[in-house]
Amino acid sequence: MRADKLDKAVQGFLALMQERHDVLGAMLTGSYVTGTMMPHSDIDVFFIWQDEGRSMRGCTVFEGVAFEYFFSPVWKYRDRLKKDLVGQQIYAKGRIVLDTGGVFQAIKEEALRRVAAYAPVLSPQDRADLSFQVETVMKDGLDLQMAGRGEDFRFLAGKNIPFLCDVAAKVHKQYPVYQKYAMEQLRALDPSLAAHLRSLYQAAAGQELLAAWQALCSHVLGLLGDVDNSNYQSVVMISEKEST
Repeated sequence: MRADKLDKAVQGFLALMQERHDVLGAMLTGSYVTGTMMPHSDIDVFFIWQDEGRSMRGCTVFEGVAFEYFFSPVWKYRDRLKKDLVGQQIYAKGRIVLDTGGVFQAIKEEALRRVAAYAPVLSPQDRADLSFQVETVMKDGLDLQMAGRGEDFRFLAGKNIPFLCDVAAKVHKQYPVYQKYAMEQLRALDPSLAAHLRSLYQAAAGQELLAAWQALCSHVLGLLGDVDNSNYQSVVMISEKEST
């Protein structure tokens, strides 16, 4: 669809939502804002409304354009900013199109501050814990391949590749990669990791796939400092109150 028709549909949809709901603010996000829409992309719109006790999510088609919408009170946006890494990035990059009293601008500024300051620190125990997890995943994958259980291996790999990438991002003090743009972001974050992952995806079943999996996991273990987990132990404090 032509850009002018898209823009017209967006304006019409915003007006419709303002008529139906008590809207204080609206922010456009995603591929529409970045100019990277694909044939099946929708347009994401975040709304602030005055209903303090509810959030709402939905999707619809308006004037031939697919929209996904999110409604929450302002306090919920502020709450998400404290712990939601995806939300922090979304609100930092979003385009504000309606803002009563500057509420969305304040949220965006807080998101920008958090994004600029983001730099996770891994303690020695964190590195040991993550290394133990990576080693376990690596060994499970090797065992599955050696047993000829290729389908089980591919399921395990698919579930754990995002985990391996998240570990690398933490080591590099960066946000987790966004799945839709993972390879592009990985090439910028850690070119060697991206190369190992590409080799895994292209590897033929058998020794080539086994070697690619081991190389990928070994790279992540190296990022963590090749921790010696031969006598690994992790102790956490627990309380009965947590289960009530």
